[in-house]
Amino acid sequence: MILQPDNFYDEDYLDTQGRVALRMRDARFRKGVLTTSSVCDKPISFMHRYAKKFASSTEALVHLRGLKNGTMRFKLTAEGERFLRALLVDHALVFHEFPMHDFSPVYRLFLRIGRLLPAYVRLNLEQSYDVETAERICCLVERFAQAVQTRLRRKRFKDARINFRRGAAENHKNFSHGLNWLSERHDEVVALRFDLFSRDPSIPTAGWNEVPDPDQLMPFKADCEAFHRAIDRHYGNALLGYAWALEYGRDTRFHKHYLVLLDPRRFKDDLAEVAYLRLKWEAIAKHGWMYSSNESTDDHAHRAFGLIRLSDPEVVSGLRFIVSYFTLAALFVKLSHRDKPRTFYPGKFPKGPAPTVGRPRQTPRGAHLRVPVDEAVCRYQNFI
Repeated sequence: MILQPDNFYDEDYLDTQGRVALRMRDARFRKGVLTTSSVCDKPISFMHRYAKKFASSTEALVHLRGLKNGTMRFKLTAEGERFLRALLVDHALVFHEFPMHDFSPVYRLFLRIGRLLPAYVRLNLEQSYDVETAERICCLVERFAQAVQTRLRRKRFKDARINFRRGAAENHKNFSHGLNWLSERHDEVVALRFDLFSRDPSIPTAGWNEVPDPDQLMPFKADCEAFHRAIDRHYGNALLGYAWALEYGRDTRFHKHYLVLLDPRRFKDDLAEVAYLRLKWEAIAKHGWMYSSNESTDDHAHRAFGLIRLSDPEVVSGLRFIVSYFTLAALFVKLSHRDKPRTFYPGKFPKGPAPTVGRPRQTPRGAHLRVPVDEAVCRYQNFI
């Protein structure tokens, strides 16, 4: 399958793609221009990456070093540096950037343990202490480390982590299958990639004390439903497939990311279609605003917009990133709302592989066009 690497179901692959997706989630308006800011993704990503290794680690966190005056000073090991980094996250900043979200069991565990760690341990490890105090602090640090490891190894914790990740992994799989099955039937499509906002970009950025308003969801959801009905009416059978993802951002409020795939025999000018959809959205939504990647293709490492050939390796790489961006940030954080809205939906894609006639292929379709995963992950892709 051309849109799935060999290690498609591997947890490490999903985590790597999820970290890339999370990096692009923090969208902000700056002087009316939509930008991204990688502020909170690094501590969240590090925390999850470190937890997998730390669960089975046997390395010490600190060493005691005697001084000439008879006092003791701590020397953090490399493992100790990583452990404290995972604990000393600026959670206030994370909650500010993800104000309406649930966090994974891994994040919640480090948050809870970090709050229990006394302040003098967190802030004064570089100071010198008498022997008794130093040994007591050393034991305290090791005890906290053992508590984290014990919880990471518990079956209940592992089950909770699997349950939290299940939806994102299933969405990623289903979206990828849909694109694969579409590629078996259509070699070329017209791809429209755009984002829908219901916020005037000239409004000042959100402040620290601004409380998210969950009631903003219902009018936005109603506008999106009217917009999607307009898409169905306008394109009809020429709509080969689509997917959308609902998100909430501190600056961007509720917004949707869209990928729409059209039959090029009927709609070939992607910029004309984006212009039409922008006018439609602005007519439906108060303060409706649209950003389209089709109009800014130079900002993207892989071209997966406009008239594209689904067997093109560059297109395959771009679509892989889009699939990950729409689905895999939810491995770490999820939108939380009292109405429990659907946050991802793929539609109109084929329901299964194309039927084969005659002798089966010896080589899967498009196998010779696969892009190495390491290469695809390392090359930067801006989705927004």
